[in-house]
Amino acid sequence: MPFRRLGPCFPDHARGMCQHAVFAAAHALRVRGRLPPSALIGYQVPVAHHTYASKGEAVSEKVVRKKVVAYVVRDGRLLVFRHADNTYEEVGIQVPAGSVRPGEAPEDAVLREAREETGLTEFKIVSKLGTAEYDMAPYRREIQQRHIYHLELTEPTEERWMSQEDHDGVGEPTRFECFWVPLEVAHILQSGQGALLGRLPE
Repeated sequence: MPFRRLGPCFPDHARGMCQHAVFAAAHALRVRGRLPPSALIGYQVPVAHHTYASKGEAVSEKVVRKKVVAYVVRDGRLLVFRHADNTYEEVGIQVPAGSVRPGEAPEDAVLREAREETGLTEFKIVSKLGTAEYDMAPYRREIQQRHIYHLELTEPTEERWMSQEDHDGVGEPTRFECFWVPLEVAHILQSGQGALLGRLPE
C-alpha cells in the first residue's frame, strides 16, 4: 500500500486527515513552537485510512477490498466482456475479476471468477503478475487491492458468446457478452484493470 510520510512527532489525532489538512495542521503547530522542523519526516499514514467529507456530510473512511483480476490470453488476444444490459458508457469493457471471499486464496478466487463470468471451465494459472491498488472514488468509497494473474484457457470458444453470473442465487443474474480483443488495444479496459498488462510475456 502506498504511504504518505509524516513526522514522528506529529500528533495521533492527525491520522486519517487528507494531505492538505495534515500539512496545514503541521504548519500551525510548528508556528506555535509545538513541533520541531523534522516533524514531517519519517511518519507514515496509509492512504486508504484517509477520511473525507463535504460540508454537512459525515466523515467516512475508504474501505480496502481484496480483489482478483484475470488476464486470459490466447494467440495474442485478451478475453474480455461487456455487460449485456448496460451501455459502454456505464460499465465499459472488462476482464474477469471479483472479490476474494473470506478464507479463500487469491489463486482459487481468480479461477472461480473466470469460470463464473465466462461460463467456461478449463482455466489454469500461468503466473501471478503482481498486485495493484485502485481507488474507486467517486463511484464508491473503496480502495481495491488487486491480485492480478495471467491465465490460460484450454477449451475452444466462439468469437463471441453470451454468459451470465448468477451470484449464488442472490438477486438477478448479470448477463455478459464475452469476446476476444488484440492485446494491442487492451488499454480500453475500464477502472484501471489493465494496470499490469505490460507484465505479460511477449
